[in-house]
Order: sequence, then C-alpha cells, then structure tokens
Amino acid sequence: MAGKVSGRIKRAISSSLILFCVAGLLAASNAYFQNRDRGLVLGPKSDAQLQFFVDAVDRPDLAAFYKRFRPNEKLKIARNLHQYQNPRLIKVAATWLTDFDPQAREELGKVLMDLSEIYPKEVADELTNGGGFQKIAIFAALRKSFAKTLPYAVAQLANAPARSNAVEYLVGSGTRAGHAVTRMLSDKDRETRLAGADALGKLGFRPAGDKIRELYGAADTADKSPYLAALANIGDPQSETLLKAILADSGSSSQDRSSAILGLGRIGSKASIQALWKELSQAPLDRGAFLEGLSVAGDLSLQTESGSLADRLEVAGGIKSTLADRVIQSSLESPLLTDRAAELSDGRPSLVPALSRKLAALDPSKDGKSIELIVSTLASTDEGLAALKSPSLARFKGFIERERSQPR
Repeated sequence: MAGKVSGRIKRAISSSLILFCVAGLLAASNAYFQNRDRGLVLGPKSDAQLQFFVDAVDRPDLAAFYKRFRPNEKLKIARNLHQYQNPRLIKVAATWLTDFDPQAREELGKVLMDLSEIYPKEVADELTNGGGFQKIAIFAALRKSFAKTLPYAVAQLANAPARSNAVEYLVGSGTRAGHAVTRMLSDKDRETRLAGADALGKLGFRPAGDKIRELYGAADTADKSPYLAALANIGDPQSETLLKAILADSGSSSQDRSSAILGLGRIGSKASIQALWKELSQAPLDRGAFLEGLSVAGDLSLQTESGSLADRLEVAGGIKSTLADRVIQSSLESPLLTDRAAELSDGRPSLVPALSRKLAALDPSKDGKSIELIVSTLASTDEGLAALKSPSLARFKGFIERERSQPR
C-alpha cells in the first residue's frame, strides 16, 4: 500500500515539474516575442517592420498590444505606421484609434486620411467601427477624399453593420451626397432602400421626392411609415396633398400624424400652414406636434391671424426672428402668459427692454415666481446682465444675487 502511495506522489511531482518547465518555456518564449515585436514597431523603417504591421491585422490582441506602450511610444509607432502604403494598415490604424492618447490618435487619423486617397474602399469599409474616436477619424478621412470615397461610403448602406454610421456620415456630408444616395433607392434589398430614404430625408434632398413617393405607394404597410417620415423631412411641396390626407385620416397612426405635421411645416406654404392652424384649433391630443410644425414653418405661421395668443406664443418660442420677438413681447403684457413669455424670452437680447419694464412693475412680496423667471431670463444675455445693474432694479437685489450664485 505504501509503495502505491509513494508511486502516486512521484508521478504527481513529475507531472508538476513538467508543467512548471512548460510554463517557464512558454513565459520565456512569450517574453522573447514581445521584445522582438517591441523592437520592430519602435525601430527604424524596414521591410520587417512593414510586414509586422501587415500581419498585425490578424492578431486577436492587436488593441491590447498597442495599449501596453507609453504615450511617447504610441506616437512613435503611429508615425512609423504612417511611413507605409498598404491597405491592411487601414484596419490597424482604425483598431488603435480606440486608444485614449490624443497625440497618437491624431497621427493615426492622418494615416487614414493619406491612405483614403489610395484605398478609398478600404477606408469606407471601416464604417463598421462604432467607437467615437474611430468614427471621427474615419469620417474625416472619407471627407478628405470625398469624391473618391463617396461611392464606397454609399455602398455601405447595403452593409448592415455599417449602415447606421454610413447614414450618419452621408447626412453630415450635406446635399452633395444626395444624387449618389438616391441611386440606392432602386436597390433590390429592402433595408438598403429604407436606409437610403432615411438618409435622403435627413438631407432634405428634394430631387429624391418623386422616387420616395413611388416607394411609399408600393410599400407594404410596415414600410410606409419610414418612407412617409423621409418625405416629411424633405418637405417637398409635391407631397402636400399626401400629407394632408394622412392628417385627415382618423385611422392614421400617431407616428404618421407626427410625420404629416412636420412635413406640412417644412413645406411652409400658405395652404399647409392654414391646415395646421385649423387642426390645432380642434384641441388635438398631439397639440405639441402642431405647435412644433408651425414653428418649423417660421414667420409665415405668425403672419396670419390664426390661433390664440397662447398658441402663437408657443409657436414664436420656436422661431428666432424679429416677428417672433414681437409676439413674445405682446404676451409679456398678458397676466396669464407673463411667466411663459419670460421663459421663452431666454437668449433674446431685443426683449431686454420689455423684460426690464415688466420686472420693474412687479411686487417682490407677491410676484416672487415671475421675478425669478424674468431675472433668470435677463441673465441669459449680456444686455440683460447689464440691465440688472440698473439702479431702477435695486429693490430686486436679493433675486439678482441669488441668480448670480447659480452654477452656469
């Protein structure tokens, strides 16, 4: 029995020694390769260095490898990467852009910018990356070589992992991307067509209106709402009849009603504005959407006699114009609307005299809430801050001091 136990102990010790030796060899091997890799990426330009960068794309620890270096070393590696031209380096740079070191990220962004001239498709392929730093750099690289990269960026609308970023990039590029995106409305894939319509709507690209209306007419029920939303964002006058019909249909969903309201506001014709005021007069449950739609239409909404003063005040609050300021000023004189008018006067220097007069007429013992609102609004502009120093407002010193002590 003792012999059997002794044999087991010997075998256990032997196995432990083997494992220890193997672990030691692996550690030594790992240290060797780490030192070799470190020397390559930090060393002078060479074929071996380029090959390391090219092969690095396949490393599962690519991001972690870069994070091990000190900031000055990361910058050195990024500059070394910048010396070469190879499409695989784009993915290396994009992966390392998740790092938090700003100088290294700036250099890596330059790598992408320069390579976008030579490899526009490969840079567009990186729209699949979701990181904030990555998106900023990739978008900048695509814009630097806009004409070359545009077809490939548009093609990413057909790539589900990249679709959201592609829409964001194309919308940020403005209407110059419009015609290229419009061609995607004829794509065989449903999701690609919807993504194209979404981008075109956000671009407000009116030349796409006919095609999107065609798609809306032929779409299944589930797809009609996204196409309608795109038409609403575009604000194409040719859609006015359709949008009014949606609004008049009691069976329209709340989503479609909101789209129709916004669309009529964006169209901003006399007829569309009248339709919005008329519907608003019926006290609909989605009153806020109508007020927003009328604000989108701008001064034309206020140039009619339609609407109560309270509703006109809300519409004016969403418009930055002289006419809107006049409507808000009129509301300041209405006892029931003074507080709301004061809130909507925020950031409007032209209303400082009217606000100052209204403040001077208030009683600190009874009108505390209104005084606080007006003082806060005056403090939102330089002109208002100057007015608060006037001797005529000295009796509101406590309110003014309290407002000044609030964090901004």
